[in-house]
Amino acid sequence: MSITNKYKGLVKLDTLDLPSPEFYTITNKKDIFNHSLSYSYYGWTIRTCRYSGYNEYNLYNAHNLSRNELKEKLLERYNKGYFKNKFHIIYKSWRFKYSINILFADLNYHVEVCRGTPKKLTMGRSNPDTKISIPFGSLQDIKIIKMDNNPKILPYVKKIYYYLYKINWESFSAEIAIKNNENIIFYDLIKIR
Repeated sequence: MSITNKYKGLVKLDTLDLPSPEFYTITNKKDIFNHSLSYSYYGWTIRTCRYSGYNEYNLYNAHNLSRNELKEKLLERYNKGYFKNKFHIIYKSWRFKYSINILFADLNYHVEVCRGTPKKLTMGRSNPDTKISIPFGSLQDIKIIKMDNNPKILPYVKKIYYYLYKINWESFSAEIAIKNNENIIFYDLIKIR
């Protein structure tokens, strides 16, 4: 079993002061109604976590929900018993300009980029538009493995590289979005070892 613990990853991102979503934890029926959720242009996201942190892949998630849809979905899941051994995280959704997956292992950052949402890339249903390798501490030695007519991504990757220095784990994976408004947001961080 792999320990993913998406919740701890979001907390770590916040602790390191990396750009990440402000999130709320929903652990019971009362929590569903406790948060006064502001309007969000792209709606709200639900992510499911296990209390154990183990095998959090392919758990329920939903995106771009209105405040009412969000509460309805959470209430429906609570009433069907889906809160047993699980809880939910909610935060504002956004529109993806680029999705970036990073694996840091053996003192190298392995970067994969695709346009739009990460769903197909994360599920292994498509290849990245761009693949880059960057040795730790050596941005000038960036190696472009694949670049599909998208040199505009390089300034974002370089900026993200400096954020990654704050993560002091031996090995990790991170998921990052470049939003339509050009802002960078880290939304997943998993310690691998």
